[in-house]
Amino acid sequence: MQEQQFLAQHLPNATYVEIDSNYGHDGFIIEGKKITKHFAAWLAEVEDEQLTASPAVPL
Repeated sequence: MQEQQFLAQHLPNATYVEIDSNYGHDGFIIEGKKITKHFAAWLAEVEDEQLTASPAVPL
């Protein structure tokens, strides 16, 4: 867990999310709905940041 937290702190646009699961190490395989929810929220946040940071393109 400490390694993942370290990566999240030092990689651009990374976010650390801890998923509560009764499946132990296999939770990342079985808990698809939970992971998808967090991933979709992260992706929307990153896309919003990129859109607001992008200069306007003249048409």
